[in-house]
Order: sequence, then structure tokens, then C-alpha cells
Amino acid sequence: MSRNDNILESIFNNTKLIHLSKYWDTFVTFFSSKFTFCQLTNIISSLLICLYFYGHLGIKISNGLSNKGYSFPIKTSITLNDILGYEKIKKRIMNILNTLKTFTIWIIIVSVSFITSCSDSNNIQSNTITLSDTDLEALLFMLEEEKLARDTYEFLDSEWGIIQFTNIKISEQSHMDAIITLLEQSNTPYTILPYGEFEDDHLQDYYNQFVENGQLSQANALQIGATIEDLDIVDLQEFINHVENPSVSKVFESLKCGSGNHLRSFVSSIELAGDTYTTQFLTEEEYNQIISQTHEICNL
Repeated sequence: MSRNDNILESIFNNTKLIHLSKYWDTFVTFFSSKFTFCQLTNIISSLLICLYFYGHLGIKISNGLSNKGYSFPIKTSITLNDILGYEKIKKRIMNILNTLKTFTIWIIIVSVSFITSCSDSNNIQSNTITLSDTDLEALLFMLEEEKLARDTYEFLDSEWGIIQFTNIKISEQSHMDAIITLLEQSNTPYTILPYGEFEDDHLQDYYNQFVENGQLSQANALQIGATIEDLDIVDLQEFINHVENPSVSKVFESLKCGSGNHLRSFVSSIELAGDTYTTQFLTEEEYNQIISQTHEICNL
């Protein structure tokens, strides 16, 4: 019989695991109701590691003491006063118990971390959402429209180095990320084309026009920034009026809030330069209401 076989035999004999078979059904029913499969697997794995380690140490204790002339069988009780070298044996056993204590603490730490990771995985799965065709159409379109803003601002930032483009292009990426999160939670495939490329022909035309006009002057670039945010707000409000899932509506409200901040920023710079912005998509009333507001916290 191999050394590993001896170790396994010792584990089963000394802990009497064979008797657990009588209670297997009860064991499975109870633990399956309390833990997920992932958590239960980690718990059992940790227990088996402990049993192997403790069984192996038990064998070492028995063999080590036997080699020194002491009889220390695992399955029988003995009186330590009858054993020569009591203090030496006591010190040896205490060292082993300290090792067991340290090992047990590490097993608990590792087990908790694995069980927690299972919980995190379950939370991700529980965040799966169901979206209607209307919701999906709105998300996929707005993903590209937010990309239009990001790509245009990236180009204009490289042309002019204006602080609004430097900052707001980062915000537009966060808008895209918020939409991507919803698409991934609904297991919806999506495609993000390279910078300056769009699946929607109208958005492609907008980008080409913005790039062409934006490189002519800084004043033109700021006007384009305001125009993009103007367009975003109108489209977002239109989708908010028709989407069905509350999560989609909430994200779109946050994006609209952000676009309002961006619009005010661009218009402020336009007016500081002695120019004015004329709304392209918003009504005059809607535009004036947005411009009159202060910076908002959008919770995105």
C-alpha cells in the first residue's frame, strides 16, 4: 500500500467519515438550502484540506513518539504521567497545536474570501435585466450618439486644446460606459467602431460635418460642442418618454443631466468670447430653462 493510501486510510479511520453516509440526504438538503453550489464546493474543499492536514499530523505524532520509544496510539487514551520525558512531549505537542491553530486560521480566511467571491458572482447574475425592443433600440442608438460626442471632442481637443473638450470627452466615455453596462446586463451584443466611424449614416454625416467645420476656428469648435449637447438632450428626452425599463430611464436621465452641464459650459465659453449660441434642436423655452440652471450633480 502506498504512502498516500496510508494517509487516506488514516483520515477515514480516525475521523470516521464513513458514518456520514447515513446522514447524506439530510446533509445535502440542509446545506443546499443555506448555501449556493459555489459556496458549498468551497466549504467542502476547505474541510477536506483540514482533514488531510490533521490526519497527516496525527500520523507524524504517532510515528515520531513511537520512534523515541513512546507508545502514543491515536485511538487509545494514555496517562502522560506514565510517560518518560513528559515536559519534552508536552512541548512537542504544543508546537504541533500552534501549527494547527495557524493553519486553521488561514483556512478560515481563504474560505471566507472564496465564499465572498461566490456571493459577488451571484450579485452580478442577479443584476441581469430584461429589455424590450424599444429599450434596446434606444440604448444602441444613444451608445453611438455618445460616441459621436466623444470622438468629435477628441478631434477638437487635438486641434485646439480647449479645456472643455479635454474634460468633456472623458465624461462622454463615462456616458458610453453607463449604456454598455445596461447592454451587458441584458446580454445584448453591441459594436463600437473605431474613432470617427459610425453605423448610423446620420451620425456619420454629423461627425464629418463637425470635423470639417470645427477645424476652421476655436469659435466654430465651441459652437459644435454646444450643438452636440443640444442634440443629445432632445434625443435623450424623446427616448425617456418611450422606454419601458426603469433602469434605462434612470441612466438616460443622468445622461441628460450631464449634457445640460456640458451645454452650459460650452455656452459660457461662447459668451465669454463675445459670441452667442442659437439653439438647433431644443425649443427656446427648453434652452432658456437649461441655461438658467446651475451645475447639477448627475449621479452617473
